[in-house]
Amino acid sequence: MENTIKKAKTDFPILDILKNRWSPRSFADKAIDKNVFFTLLEAARWSPSAFNEQPWHYVLGVKNEDSHFLKILESLTESNRIWAQNAPVLMGCCGRRTFALNDKANPYSAYDTGQSIAHLTIQAMSENIYVHQMAGFDKEVLRRNFNITEEYEIFSVIAIICLIVMFLPLSSAVLNSIPLVQTVYWQRIFVPLTLCIAVLSGFGCNRVVKNARQSDVAKWLGGLFIFSGISLFVLFVSTKGDLPEALQNIRNSSYWGPIFGVSLGLVVTLFLLLSRHSWNSKPMTLLGASAGPLAGLVLLLVSTGFLLTSGAPTVSATNHYVEPTKQVASLERLVGSSRVGSLGYCVDKGGILSEYNSSFNISQLNAYSATIPAGYFYNAWERGALPRSWRYALSIDLPWYCPQITTMQAARLYGVGFVLTPAYTFGPPGSSFVSNIGDEILYRIPSSGEATLVATKNQSLIPNVDTQGEVLKVAHPNESSMTVSTSSLNPGYLRIRLTNTPGWVATIDGKPLQLIPFDKMMLQAFIPPGNHYVTLEYWPRTFEIGLWIAGLTALGLLLLSIYLVLKRKSFWHIFTSKLPSSCPEPLK
Repeated sequence: MENTIKKAKTDFPILDILKNRWSPRSFADKAIDKNVFFTLLEAARWSPSAFNEQPWHYVLGVKNEDSHFLKILESLTESNRIWAQNAPVLMGCCGRRTFALNDKANPYSAYDTGQSIAHLTIQAMSENIYVHQMAGFDKEVLRRNFNITEEYEIFSVIAIICLIVMFLPLSSAVLNSIPLVQTVYWQRIFVPLTLCIAVLSGFGCNRVVKNARQSDVAKWLGGLFIFSGISLFVLFVSTKGDLPEALQNIRNSSYWGPIFGVSLGLVVTLFLLLSRHSWNSKPMTLLGASAGPLAGLVLLLVSTGFLLTSGAPTVSATNHYVEPTKQVASLERLVGSSRVGSLGYCVDKGGILSEYNSSFNISQLNAYSATIPAGYFYNAWERGALPRSWRYALSIDLPWYCPQITTMQAARLYGVGFVLTPAYTFGPPGSSFVSNIGDEILYRIPSSGEATLVATKNQSLIPNVDTQGEVLKVAHPNESSMTVSTSSLNPGYLRIRLTNTPGWVATIDGKPLQLIPFDKMMLQAFIPPGNHYVTLEYWPRTFEIGLWIAGLTALGLLLLSIYLVLKRKSFWHIFTSKLPSSCPEPLK
């Protein structure tokens, strides 16, 4: 597929594959096929070198497959980590300083290694894969992470990526050609631009409703929809590209919504034009509504429907509920309501997806959200549940929280009852094998649960965070509440693996119970000896305030609407104006 987004302007003719080469920072979240990647390495291997020494060596990191990726990522500068963290493959490039035959210095090592990278880059371009080479990295960090000896000189770090398939290369090319635009991420303007378009649409809809009988309104509206239809056709034809069948189907289906909207807009325009003709000296009406409000209502409903359908999740496109894969069904049956953690990487292999599992009430100790508190990362990093490279997530707002459960201590701290590991990998020491699930192995963590009761002498003596307690049975009447029953001859602290966020309210035997932080990010409460029934409900004060504000706003709008309707009625003036005492005689 030819690159239509960015192309070099050369002074003399060169091969297109060289003209199209560039180093993007935005790319598709797509893995590189292993066979294709081996082809790139084979191209590098066949690069010429002095005495056929082939001094180049690479360290390879594949995202979500091993720890090498994070080790390479750790060596990058902050500006490079921001975008390189999403690359499917990172490589470190180094060359041997001496000849293997006689251990004499090889003065051509850097030259030959550069040639191998050039071969790899050109081969990648022929496969529609892009190579971004970086000098912004710490050589010593990379050397330490991979135990690279001084015998090898480290040259660069390389990101191998798939350029995102742009459905709008024409618009991208125009925007990229504007001076100074490339100095910022112009894609960010779509957020305020969407708001501006919504405001302008509101003014336009108001004009249609109030001034529908004016000829310029219908003409302008029709002209805009005709222009939109022509633009849509040009966009469809000019951005077709050479896409795989699956992506081609997605692209084609994405046009149905705009086509329907433009078509219905033209019908509304025709309706407004017809309504200008008199019918018994009255404007044409339909179902008792004038043309303007009816046209505005139709346009509003179409826009709302388009937004709802385009923003709906993919599972809503089917006429049945999402079905679990074989692996997910096995996991659900084996773990029940217990929490599942991962060893070494976020759980996304073997058909077991973290966000997908939430559809089947499988609780996993990972999350993908831009609102995850930074304290989560600090806490897990201090406990050794995140590798060193994850500390950079704090500075770049990486919205993926996924502690690595490598010890029994970490598992019990976070209430993890089961751990999934990659194939041929053992679980934390002390865990027991349960079953193979897809390409993963499931291990059980004994004496770990969502709630534990840790004994203490009195309320002032709070046990250490790693102190093991009695595992208690937890019930969840609904998604925002939980109940726990305790029975003990001694006082203790009830430790609950719930997020320490404002809004949790606890009671013990129907009376208020004070909650305090447990290891900063979770909750705990002091429980006196005896049999007790503890309940927790999530009802933040801000949510209650929001309900009051929404209710009062709705009431205010309702009263304002009633006032405006009554004000326009003729009988309203009967009660607000004085009638004359006598009527004049009619003229003869």
